[in-house]
Amino acid sequence: GKIETNEEITRDDPIIKNIYETNEFIQNIVLERMREGHERGLITVDQPALETMLTAWFGICGIIEIASRKKDYLVYRTSKSRDQFLDLAFKLVSRIFAIHPPDA
Repeated sequence: GKIETNEEITRDDPIIKNIYETNEFIQNIVLERMREGHERGLITVDQPALETMLTAWFGICGIIEIASRKKDYLVYRTSKSRDQFLDLAFKLVSRIFAIHPPDA
C-alpha cells in the first residue's frame, strides 16, 4: 500500500492538519523524555527509543479507540468497568519501559 505523506494527510482539512501536527509534537516530547530518562538511568529500554515509543503510542491509541467503541463488550468480557479496564491497560502498556526511581 501507499504511505501518505504529511501533505497528503493534511492538505484538505485544517482540523486534521492540527491533529496530525499535535500528535507529532507530543510524540517528539515523549521520545525526548525517553532518551533523557535512558541517559539518566531512569528508564531501561532494550530496543531503539523511537520504535519503543511508537509501539507504546500505538498501543495506547488502540486501547482508547476500542474502549470507546466496545464499552459493553469490555464490561461483559472482563467484569470491569471501562475505566477500570483502561487503568489496567495503561499500566500494562507502561511496562514496555522498565522505570526505576532516581536514587535519593
